[in-house]
Amino acid sequence: GVVLQAIDNDLATGRVKVNGLDWSARSSNADAIAENTRVRVLAIDGVKLIVVPDEIETEEPVTNSRETADNMR
Repeated sequence: GVVLQAIDNDLATGRVKVNGLDWSARSSNADAIAENTRVRVLAIDGVKLIVVPDEIETEEPVTNSRETADNMR
C-alpha cells in the first residue's frame, strides 16, 4: 500500500491506500511514516491497518483476520 496521510501514532493520524481502499493506519513500531511511503501490512486491528515501511525486512506477518497480510499489500 501507500501512505495517503502521514502516520503518527502519537497524534493518532494516518491513512493508507491498499488494493484501492482507503484505511486508517498505525505504525507497528510507533515510528512516524511519511506521506507517499510504500508500506506493508502486518496486521488488522479492528478497522485499522498496522503497517511498516515496505523496505524494512520483517518476520512473518501476523494478522487477526481471515485475510492474509499478503493480500493487503
